[in-house]
Amino acid sequence: MAAREHEELLRKGAGGVRQWRDLYPDQKLDLRNASFTNRNLNDIDLSEAQLQGCVFNQAQMQGANFSGANLTSAKFNSADLTAADFTGADLTAAELTQANLTRATLDRAILNRANLSRATLPPDRLRNARLAGAQFIECSLEGVDLGGCDLSKANFSGANLRHANLSGANLEEASLAAAKLDGATLTGANLRQVAANHAVFEDTDLTGADLHNASLELSRFRRANIASADFFEARIEKAEFINVRGAPGAKHLETTRNSESSMYFETAQRGWVDRFCDWETIRIFGRMPLFTASYTALISIPIVMYGYALYNERTETLRQWAATTGSSSTREPLGNIAVFVTENVHKLNLPTWSLELLVSTILLAAASTIYAAICPSRVKEFSRDQWCDEFNKSIVHYWAYAWKHRHLRVLTFALYVVGALGVVVVLTVKLVNTAIFIYQNSGWTLF
Repeated sequence: MAAREHEELLRKGAGGVRQWRDLYPDQKLDLRNASFTNRNLNDIDLSEAQLQGCVFNQAQMQGANFSGANLTSAKFNSADLTAADFTGADLTAAELTQANLTRATLDRAILNRANLSRATLPPDRLRNARLAGAQFIECSLEGVDLGGCDLSKANFSGANLRHANLSGANLEEASLAAAKLDGATLTGANLRQVAANHAVFEDTDLTGADLHNASLELSRFRRANIASADFFEARIEKAEFINVRGAPGAKHLETTRNSESSMYFETAQRGWVDRFCDWETIRIFGRMPLFTASYTALISIPIVMYGYALYNERTETLRQWAATTGSSSTREPLGNIAVFVTENVHKLNLPTWSLELLVSTILLAAASTIYAAICPSRVKEFSRDQWCDEFNKSIVHYWAYAWKHRHLRVLTFALYVVGALGVVVVLTVKLVNTAIFIYQNSGWTLF
């Protein structure tokens, strides 16, 4: 379309475009690089038009129809696009800074690398749009539904994403610097290499999110749920973790880069299992001499039991001989010996509580074996106070090891407790019985 025709259509506005379409129903509008600055284009029909490089800055375009149009590199800065229809439109690299897109339809719109900084956007009409590399700097996107969207390399710096749905979204290499994500849902989101310095993640659900190599310095994770989130080599210097939830279930916290300690991680919410059955607690049992002696006891008890069994077997044989000899022998020495054996040689009864002692020893030995093989060396070697206070190391890195192998540490704790309780009961009974025997045979009286 020639420049003169451009001017004629622009002068006539929406009505002129309508007339042109009536005259040329089989042709598509080609208005590439045209300028619509400050024009009143309300209700204009530019569907399927070629509008690459067009300038719509500060234009009035309420109810305009851009469905299927090619708007690559078009400029809509400060334009009023209230209720405009961009269904399926190609807005690649378009400039929409401060544009009013309230109630605009953006279904299947291509907004890759588009600049939507400080634009007013419809929170419920972006889900099917293509937004890779788009600029959302300081945009208000509260409650926006972008679940599953490709937002890789998008820029949300300073944006308001409170209560937004970003579950399953691809935000790889995106910028969330100083973004507000209070109450947002990021379950299963791809946040690899995301730049989220100074971002706010208060009450945010990050369950299962992938934060590989993410930059999270000075961010706030107050009450955020990070269960199953993967922090492999993420930077968390001076990030705030007040009352963070799901921390024991987070992955690769031990690999986080934290040259300057993160803040308040010690307030992380922990269930009783992770509070009382972590390796830090089990370390107390594992370092006690009582439990290291369980191996010796485990070997000694079967040897003693074997001695009892061998003695009783020989005793039974001797008593059978005595019974036979005593009834048939006429020789006085053998008869006397047989009588002596019958009257004085008897089987030994196993000590009471022997089975309980054996079972308890087996449990302690099993617990000690698991502790020695599975407990991380960092926890075995250092207490938390030594790690944090003496060496000025991060509690994040210590607890990450203390929470490893949840099922095995719970099993180890249970074996230690049950085994120790059994040994204590047996020893207590033995000591009481010994005291009673001594008292009864010492001639002492209490009064």
